[in-house]
Amino acid sequence: HNALHRIPAMHWFSSLLPLLADANVSFPHQEAFVEAGDVLYGPPGLVHVVLTLEDSVGCSEQLVDQINLADWIRDAAGAVPKDGGEHQPTASSDIARLQWPVDAYLSCKAVQRHWPELLEPVKDLCNEAESRLAEQRERRRKHTVTDEWEETGAAEALQRAARRCEATQNQNGPAADVPKSFVRVLHQQFRTADQDEWPPEWRALSSLWRKHNPHWGYRFWTDADEAQLFKEYLPEFAEMYQQLPHCKRTSIAQADLATYAILYLHGGVYADLDTSPVKSLDDILEVVVQTMSTAPAVIVNIERTDGEGGLSDPFATDTDVMAATSPCHGFFYSVLLSIQRFWQQHRDILCAHEKVATYDLMYMTAYGRLSMCTRAWTNSGLDFSALSLLETMYLRDRVDASIVDLALHVLANTSMKELQAFPPPTKDYYMESWLDTLLRKQERRHRIGRWQRPLALPKDAYGELQALVPTSDLIVLPIAVSPSTLSKIELRRAFIQCSNGSHAMDDRQLEDGHLRCFQHVIVHAISEEFTARDPRHSILTVFNQDGGIWEGSWNDDQKNKYSELRKQANVESKHGGSAAAEL
Repeated sequence: HNALHRIPAMHWFSSLLPLLADANVSFPHQEAFVEAGDVLYGPPGLVHVVLTLEDSVGCSEQLVDQINLADWIRDAAGAVPKDGGEHQPTASSDIARLQWPVDAYLSCKAVQRHWPELLEPVKDLCNEAESRLAEQRERRRKHTVTDEWEETGAAEALQRAARRCEATQNQNGPAADVPKSFVRVLHQQFRTADQDEWPPEWRALSSLWRKHNPHWGYRFWTDADEAQLFKEYLPEFAEMYQQLPHCKRTSIAQADLATYAILYLHGGVYADLDTSPVKSLDDILEVVVQTMSTAPAVIVNIERTDGEGGLSDPFATDTDVMAATSPCHGFFYSVLLSIQRFWQQHRDILCAHEKVATYDLMYMTAYGRLSMCTRAWTNSGLDFSALSLLETMYLRDRVDASIVDLALHVLANTSMKELQAFPPPTKDYYMESWLDTLLRKQERRHRIGRWQRPLALPKDAYGELQALVPTSDLIVLPIAVSPSTLSKIELRRAFIQCSNGSHAMDDRQLEDGHLRCFQHVIVHAISEEFTARDPRHSILTVFNQDGGIWEGSWNDDQKNKYSELRKQANVESKHGGSAAAEL
C-alpha cells in the first residue's frame, strides 16, 4: 500500500501492471495511487488522463485519444457553442465561460507532453485555464494565511481569558482538587426562576436531577443573570449576546452562548430543563477525571431510535447536557470565539430572509456548532483551519446542512486531516463518488473505534462502558438516549398521570411517589425502544421530540391544553386508572 505511493503512475500502468497480469497476479486498478495530471497508458492509441485535484478522490479519469482530447478540453472549459452546432476554434466567448479550469489545465498538460501538434486550436483556452488556476491557488494561499492569523489571535485571546478566569477563581476561594475531584455544581437556566412559569413536567425533571445528586450545589440562571455574566466577566462577547436575537428566530441562541460561558467561568454540569438523569453522575465523572491526564470538558453523545448516536456516530452530540470538570477550560471559550468569528463573517447571509433564518441556525450556536468544534478540537486547541472547512461545507446547503452532516456523522471516523486533503467536490455531480471513495477508505483502515477507551467503572452497575477520547482534555460520553415515544407532549401526559389528579404546582410539593412513577415511565420507555443497548449505559435522558409543544413552551394556550389534559386524566383515573399508574 505505502510502496505504491512511490511508484509513478505511468510506470505502474505501462510496465508493472502488465507484468503482474502476465504472472496471473490479480491487482485491482482502483488500488493504484496516481497524481493529478498523470497520463496513464491504456489500450493502443488510447490513454487515461487523471483529473484528480479538487473534484474527486482516487482515480477519476477521462478516456481520450488524439481526436477527442481537444474536444474534452473545450468541454472541461465550458466552451459549448450556443447554437448547438459544431464547435469552432477557441473564441473569446469560450474563455469568458471557462467553468472547470483544473480539468482543462490538466488536459492541456497532457496535450503539451504527448500531442503538441494539437495544441494550437485550444491554446487560448489552455492559457486562460492556467491563469484561472493560478488565481485559485493565490486565493487559497491568502485564505491559509488568514486562518493562521486567526489561530494566533485566538490563542492570544484564550490566554488573556484564562488569566482573567483564574483570577476570578482565586477571588472566590481555592480551586477544586483536580483531577482527583471535579466541580459538583448543577447549572440550569430559563427566562425566569418563577416555577409557576415553567412547564409543570420541568419541575419534576429538575427535582430528579437534585434527587440523584443530593450533595451537589445548584445554580439557576435567568436571562438577566446571563446578560450580567457577559457584561461583567466576558465583555468581549457581550455585543454578540445582545445582537444575536435580531437574527430571525435566534433568541434561543442566547441560551447556547450562556451555557458555554457558564461552564467556562464556573465549571460543573449544565443540564437543560427538559432532560433527566437515571442515576447520579458522581461515579462516572470521578472516573473520567482520574482517567484523563488533564481535567476534561465532557460532551454527551445521544443515541436516538433512528440510528443516530452511539459509539459508531461519536459526534451525535447536543448542548442539552455538558460538563467542565474544572473552571476555565479552553474548549468552551474557544466555542464562543468560533461563534463570534462565524457571526461576524456571515451574519448577513445567515439572517437575510425577512421571515426565517436562511440557514439551519443550530449550526451557528447549538448542536451543530458543538459537534463541529468537538470534531476540530486538538491537543493544541481549536483547529480553525479544520473548523473553516466544516463551516464552508455547512454554508453550501440551506436549511438542512446535509454536506457537513456527512462529515460529522457518516465520515465520523475519517480524520480532519484526510477531509482537508480531500474536501468535498465543488460540483454536486461528483458528491456521491467522493463520499463512496472516502467511505471505502474509512472501512479499509478500520478507523471506527479509533478513539474508544474503556472506563474503569464497576461492571455490575455500568457494564462495558467505553468513552470516546479525541484529545487529552476532551471526552465524549455515550450515556444519553432520546426516546421517540416520550415526546414533550407525551412527557406532559405522563407527568399528569403520575400526579394522579394532584394539583401540586411547586416542585417542593411533589411527592416521592409521583417522582418514582415519573422516572419509571422514563426508564420503561428507554427499555422498550433501545433493546440493543445496554440499559446500564443509559444514564441520561434527553427529550428532543416536539410532539406539538415547541421547546416545552408554557403560554396561555399551553396552560389551557394542560388543564384539559388534567381533566381527561382525572376521568381516566375514575374509570380504571392510567397507563402510568399501571406502570
